[in-house]
Amino acid sequence: MNLFDILRDVLKDKTGVLHEDPSFDEAFNVFMIARYLSMRRELMPYASWINVNGRNMSKENIYRFLTKSLPKTNNCYIKYIRKVKKDKASA
Repeated sequence: MNLFDILRDVLKDKTGVLHEDPSFDEAFNVFMIARYLSMRRELMPYASWINVNGRNMSKENIYRFLTKSLPKTNNCYIKYIRKVKKDKASA
């Protein structure tokens, strides 16, 4: 299991059983989940909520909250926004 399996389950599959997997605690990174969610405009409020309240919750509870509250979507692809690199020759 990895981060993208968790994101796919939270956004598309909605099974809610991944927290039972032994590798869940290692794969679930609260910061990275919030970071990926913040890259879609309609999911920004959820990312903000995780940043504010996620420190006081267990990973399993955050996972359950996201599975139940996020709208189901067929497209779970989230384009990662990267910093634009400057060309060394022009610098």
